Amino acid sequence: MGRPNAGQLIRALSELDDRLAKLNGEIRTLKLERDAVVEQLELLMDEQGTTMLAADGLVCERKEDDVPQLTDWAALEQYVLRHKRLDLFQRRISAPAWRELVASGRPVPGITPYTVRKLSVRKKGKLE
Repeated sequence: MGRPNAGQLIRALSELDDRLAKLNGEIRTLKLERDAVVEQLELLMDEQGTTMLAADGLVCERKEDDVPQLTDWAALEQYVLRHKRLDLFQRRISAPAWRELVASGRPVPGITPYTVRKLSVRKKGKLE
């Protein structure tokens, strides 16, 4: 048996995309159901004044962590620059901002571009 042809490969990719879309829909539904159960458990914990519930050999425990919520970007930038606390930022470059600089002829030091390839499959339109 030889190598698959373009038609076979495109159909295979399309079928896999369709299966993924269906499964992702099921996952979204399950997450909504899970969120509803979590909400009910949290309400029950609040009503009972506890952070732990146990039943049927299972334990459900709520833990809380404080996380930052940005409310004033300008104030944060000023603080970070004044105190040299770049560690407050996650180390990720904004691709759109970087592309804009490169397109305007201003390359950014320390960044090497690399190409990400993506394939998509769609039905042929009437104009094609």
